[in-house]
Amino acid sequence: MPRTQPALFVPHGAPTFALRPGAAGAAIADLARTLPLPRAIVIVSAHWDTAVPTVGFAHRLETMHDFHGFPAALYELRYPATGCRAAAEQIVAALRAAGLPVERETARGLDHGAWVPLRLIFLWAAGAGILHARPAALAGEALTLNQRQETPHAYPPQISRTRPC
Repeated sequence: MPRTQPALFVPHGAPTFALRPGAAGAAIADLARTLPLPRAIVIVSAHWDTAVPTVGFAHRLETMHDFHGFPAALYELRYPATGCRAAAEQIVAALRAAGLPVERETARGLDHGAWVPLRLIFLWAAGAGILHARPAALAGEALTLNQRQETPHAYPPQISRTRPC
């Protein structure tokens, strides 16, 4: 039986957090070293607005630089992750079983709300990034990074560990 993975709230801050993570970035990286490598990573990003829950099915998740006016070094950063189709299918099935509508997206990459914290947690892009998925869909098998929709840049840099939904 797979070990239950924690669900985490990891704010991504401004895009420059990727260049200067400071003490908050060190705390995130320290926590990451205590976590086992998950089969998949489920991310709910505050920067991907859809009318219905949407699950990413892209095989290669391109690094999106969905911002402007920042230092050139930020635009050179990449997080070359791959998707996990089997995990995405599980999420779609769980959403449908709950009676929720769900769509699939096959081309979208990782926005900065996803790749900035992922670089701190899994620098080597070893996990799969799957956006807009219900955390309970992979209960016990995935690490879930949640970001609040309301004001994703305004939360203080902290990590809260919670049990999977």
